[in-house]
Amino acid sequence: MQECQSMMCSRNKLFCVLRTALTVVSCMPTILPDEEVPVQQYANVMFDKNAPDATGSMDAQSIPKGFARRLKACAFTRTKYRFAGWSRTATGAVEYPDTASFSSGNANVTLYAQWVIAERTINGSSIYLPVNAYSRLGYEFAGWPLSAEGPIQYTNQAKFQFVDANVTLYAQWTFKTYNVGDRGTANGYIFYINPNYATDGWRYLEAAAWDANSSKWEDYIIYGGTATDIQQANKTSLGFGYSNTLAIFQQAVYANIARVRVVFQFSYSNNGFLFGDWFVPSYEELVRMYSTIRSLPGSGFSATQYWSSTQASQTQAYYINFNDGTTGAAAKNTSYRIRPVRRF
Repeated sequence: MQECQSMMCSRNKLFCVLRTALTVVSCMPTILPDEEVPVQQYANVMFDKNAPDATGSMDAQSIPKGFARRLKACAFTRTKYRFAGWSRTATGAVEYPDTASFSSGNANVTLYAQWVIAERTINGSSIYLPVNAYSRLGYEFAGWPLSAEGPIQYTNQAKFQFVDANVTLYAQWTFKTYNVGDRGTANGYIFYINPNYATDGWRYLEAAAWDANSSKWEDYIIYGGTATDIQQANKTSLGFGYSNTLAIFQQAVYANIARVRVVFQFSYSNNGFLFGDWFVPSYEELVRMYSTIRSLPGSGFSATQYWSSTQASQTQAYYINFNDGTTGAAAKNTSYRIRPVRRF
């Protein structure tokens, strides 16, 4: 063995030293060769100023693959323009505002600066304002005032006369009006317009575009058995589905409260907005749904019974048959469907 080691040392002293060292520390944890050691991999984000007259420079930003990091602050500038954000394409819409969070993939990415006009000087002449590109869910664009609370001075694409000073125009919004049968802000169906909205604080009742599920009233809305009496949930009128559901929720046995949340905390996302204000309709709200939106294309109602949130007695609750409109009260341990609604 020694003769073999001597021969090897004569050929390569370095190999001999390494072999000896490995023999001495053989009881220590094994160290993987370099090619087997896990190495954190990065993807580079490059920044393109995306305009020949823009100035400044930005180095690439390395982000670990599969991780999210905040983008560097934009260091580019452009005369008479302001930086709006970054897009993955040169002509695309803004996807990432300045210093937004960016999730890295497996490949390098180039982000292109997007610019909007910040200042225009045309020697006292006038232009037509561009088409409004802003939107606000549940509202309609009304025009442009010269202050946040001021009266509207310019309508969409109105003629604008330049003055000596810079001017900021503020978007003005009006609450969108809906008709029965329209799609609401949560993409459901409007089935009632409240004439007393100024005092009640809500104007529309909107039914979800699908059923929550089919289950027993006692299991789906309230736990406690068929003989659970919830006197505060006996309201039948329009506008009382919310208070009925709230009363049911508050009387739910804590260990089984998740069953109530299936409806009361039912949520739906529309255009990036999350709606979690659903409740079970009262008896008359359910009647109104049947008479106004049951037959609308896409409403998704089944030809079967639907529960209301209105208790008929200690052991029964009201329902409506969406096949023929018949109504009645049934034992709480009967399995019927539920269509969540909301108000806004």
